Amino acid sequence: MTFNLNEHTGVLIKKAARLFERVSNLNLEELGVTYSQTIFLVRLWERDGQTQMELTKSAGLKQPTVAGILDKMERDQLIIRVRSEQDKRCYHFFLTEKAKHACRELEKQGILMQNLSAGNLPDKEVSQLNENLLSIIENLERFIENIQG
Repeated sequence: MTFNLNEHTGVLIKKAARLFERVSNLNLEELGVTYSQTIFLVRLWERDGQTQMELTKSAGLKQPTVAGILDKMERDQLIIRVRSEQDKRCYHFFLTEKAKHACRELEKQGILMQNLSAGNLPDKEVSQLNENLLSIIENLERFIENIQG
């Protein structure tokens, strides 16, 4: 087998992810949110009032990245930050009405992006692709867990 960078699974996944985010951002502009903010909007829509630590864990991102996204969301009036009464070092995050409106529209955007990205692939092939991607994710997470102990 010859190594071809243009056919490398990791390179293809990264390229697809970048394009997906770019197209998503174009489609989300009218809602006033970015693709990177959607994970936090959805998590808070599911359970408002989560802490930064909870949001960081559920997003699978590093703390500094999450802090930057939450700061921008606060500046954009998508969330409000409320100091915890039990632990003054901790803040809880709540959706604003502007964010709640965006959340109601996100499902439509998700369906649009699914259809755009899948194109004319049959549903069965999309399901198989998703299963394969989940396997890749599990393999890589297991590798990280083994290294970190």
